[in-house]
Amino acid sequence: MAGAVMQDDIDELRHLLQEAKRPRVQSILSSQISSLEKTFKDEHEAAAAAEQTPKVIPLEIKKFQPIIQYTTLATFSWDQDYDKVKIYITLEGASQEKIEARFHSDSVDLKSMMLVGRIIAVLYQS
Repeated sequence: MAGAVMQDDIDELRHLLQEAKRPRVQSILSSQISSLEKTFKDEHEAAAAAEQTPKVIPLEIKKFQPIIQYTTLATFSWDQDYDKVKIYITLEGASQEKIEARFHSDSVDLKSMMLVGRIIAVLYQS
């Protein structure tokens, strides 16, 4: 209900209350005035709160793309015999689950996701 119309209704009910002579009619009018005043107050407070509440502006959320950097391992050693090549490396903080190895006919590509997010790559070609 619009604020001005509701205020007019309250004023008219107060006028009728002043002219009412029977206690039951006075009680009904008083009850209706109290109810309308409460509704008017609640709507007025809600409107004031709505004006003070900041509007929510939807933001575009972009998908996070992790930055992957490859670093060549500077030191490693190997041992080879006629049909085998063994590569020895030391990586602190790496576990077997975090190491990926790809073997090719004449090379091996070894990658390890380190705890700090850095990837160590070893490329050995015969």
